[in-house]
Amino acid sequence: MNNYKHKTDAELRYIMRDAAEAARAMRQVDHAAECKYLDQVNDAATELHRRQLTQRLRRAPVPGLVAMR
Repeated sequence: MNNYKHKTDAELRYIMRDAAEAARAMRQVDHAAECKYLDQVNDAATELHRRQLTQRLRRAPVPGLVAMR
């Protein structure tokens, strides 16, 4: 199994494009293969989304927190 947490954003986007293309090619040919590629698209998209949320949470101010200087 691929460990998506160790891939760059560019690698994840490439996986999404490539797996989506492979899934389209497998449509009505091999249902199990189509599902496997769609799972890869989903896994890569989920990791990208997790990263975006993490970045937003790190930048978001915490209510009631006073900045110390």
